[in-house]
Amino acid sequence: MKINMKKFIRAEIVILILTAALTVLIAYGIVSMTGHKIVSKDYLKKKDAKIARHEKIYDIQSKIDKEYLFNTDEAEENNSMLKALVGGLGDKYSEYMTEDEVRAWEEAVNSGFTGIGITFNVTDGRAEILSVAEDGPADAAELKEGDVIKAVNGKEFETESDFLKAISGKPGKTLKLEVLRGWYTFNADVTIAEVKMRAVTSKVIDKDIGYIRITSFSKDSAEEFSTELKSLNEKQVKSLIIDIRDNGGGYVDQGIKICDMLLPECTIGYLEDKNGKRKTFNSDEESCGLKLAVLINEKSASASEILAAAVKDNKAGVTVGRKTYGKGLSQTEFKFKDGSALKLTTAQYLTPSEKVLDGKGVTPDNKISKGEDDKDKQLDKAVALLK
Repeated sequence: MKINMKKFIRAEIVILILTAALTVLIAYGIVSMTGHKIVSKDYLKKKDAKIARHEKIYDIQSKIDKEYLFNTDEAEENNSMLKALVGGLGDKYSEYMTEDEVRAWEEAVNSGFTGIGITFNVTDGRAEILSVAEDGPADAAELKEGDVIKAVNGKEFETESDFLKAISGKPGKTLKLEVLRGWYTFNADVTIAEVKMRAVTSKVIDKDIGYIRITSFSKDSAEEFSTELKSLNEKQVKSLIIDIRDNGGGYVDQGIKICDMLLPECTIGYLEDKNGKRKTFNSDEESCGLKLAVLINEKSASASEILAAAVKDNKAGVTVGRKTYGKGLSQTEFKFKDGSALKLTTAQYLTPSEKVLDGKGVTPDNKISKGEDDKDKQLDKAVALLK
């Protein structure tokens, strides 16, 4: 019998295709029926290596529990391990926070109070006081802007979360603070109280110049700013000074909203992730319509720098003072079921002119050198520029 080779080859190809398809279907059926996945050897090697690393941690913990001379607390061990893991990144803005630390952080940022009535900036285990709430606990203890808190109840601290936890507690609790003022150190007793600190205040200076001070970007800062701006407009001011000196930042979205109130249609800035993907923040057509001057210094950071850069790059006003801190990294908070959280740097901010903020800061259009009366000099310069 003579074989038709063309038909034979076509039949062979069809059989091969059906066989391959059947193999895939069988494999899929196995996955579906057993719940197991078919994976590569390379994947298994990587997974085994990861499991081995975790086993070593478990082995060390077991050795500590069985052999260590002194008693230990398992919860403290785990917290220390997690903090060390994140600390190993070498990023001072990323940290693991316990439930208590998360609560203290949220109270400070969301409610605008610390428990003793101050705003502050923690650097190298020291908390510098940026502002003191009038008639608050710190004010009653005669603490001042520029004082540096070195320890609380005899204990030093490393991070902002450590400090917030140390000065948190129920109203009526008294804290003993070790404070550095200038060249000498003294102790101050401060009693915790519920103190509401407004993040935004305003006034009229030099007859028709509005002045708005933003001490932090808390959850209500944009709403407070809108109220103060409306009040100044009703007083028919012709120009506006925005003071964000010593403002270490807070919620960036609040800074973006304030920029939108101030600026006409333009780019406010960009947020760029590790893959180069960007999110653009824009302002709409509506604006305050006022001549602007922004006061900045070396303690203006994060959202403050975004605001200053947006005004400067869009030539919407002048910046006066000293170069800003240079904190242009964005953190994402990942919360866990037990109330703890991971605060992790996930992106960086770029100015409207696509310049990196982190480590660079914003250089003012009009520089005022540091001195005893530098704040008055900066304010006077801003007034002169707006006339």
